[in-house]
Amino acid sequence: MTTQKPRWLNVKVVNGTYRVKLVIKDQTFVDELKRQIGANNRGWDPDTRSWVISPWALPELQSVIRRMGYQMPNFPPIRPSAPEIEEKIYRIDYVGQCKEREDKTITALGLVYGFWSVEIPEDVLKKFFDKGGKGLITDTETHYQILGLEETATPAEIKSAYRKYARQWHPDTCSEPEAPAMFRQINESYELLFNPVMRKRYDFGLHFEREAAKRQAKIDAAQTAAPRRKGRGGRRRRQFNENPYYRCPLRCGLVKVKGFQTVSKFKVTEIISWDDVTDQSGHVMSSSWEIVTKSVKIRWI
Repeated sequence: MTTQKPRWLNVKVVNGTYRVKLVIKDQTFVDELKRQIGANNRGWDPDTRSWVISPWALPELQSVIRRMGYQMPNFPPIRPSAPEIEEKIYRIDYVGQCKEREDKTITALGLVYGFWSVEIPEDVLKKFFDKGGKGLITDTETHYQILGLEETATPAEIKSAYRKYARQWHPDTCSEPEAPAMFRQINESYELLFNPVMRKRYDFGLHFEREAAKRQAKIDAAQTAAPRRKGRGGRRRRQFNENPYYRCPLRCGLVKVKGFQTVSKFKVTEIISWDDVTDQSGHVMSSSWEIVTKSVKIRWI
């Protein structure tokens, strides 16, 4: 008679949560874990390939471990502490539209290895992508912002940004409903900024508009009268759907970020870099949300 060896798993405490990692792949254990522990108390960390479990769900976790025939590991007590800021690199296959969540925060979710495991606040996305137009009073976009450029961008940087954004939004490879309008704006911005004469005139118009807006703001503040005057000519408004929140201009990429792990997701506090994802043949990843199948479609261009 042979005695079956007990199966075991690894448990660590990170940022006030339990990280549970299976030594051997066991889909039955995973299915039972999902049945017994609600989505609010569990998450998946693709970096460490481990489940993130809230300490509030420890009794349910221990019950699953016993029921599945695993050796019960030691669970260290968890004391409240500030989250540990980490630096990570993710291959994000798709970034969704910013939405207001249950906790009233406005964030976008990133799809990693089939899980919506990265959460990026709207203000973090804006800080990284809206590099141009600093000091503007209105919320409309400049041609620099449409391409995610600083206003000091070189011609080489303008061309590189155009290629990156055009690949993401070309209507032949992008199924997003706003793709044709976005692609037109990307082309218009590139044609204007890459032409030295047109760019010089445009920059002068931006400067003039900003100075006029500052003078008007001072008059409005002193008189507390009519609402602030909107500028003209230099800025463009980008809104193609009914969602009033920010839409990330790039939908996928190799993204280097800082942030911390919550129970269910990695919460980004800063985007450090956002590069293309390329395969061994040099093709670049592009992704879209397919409305019919309600899934992400990845194409290599």
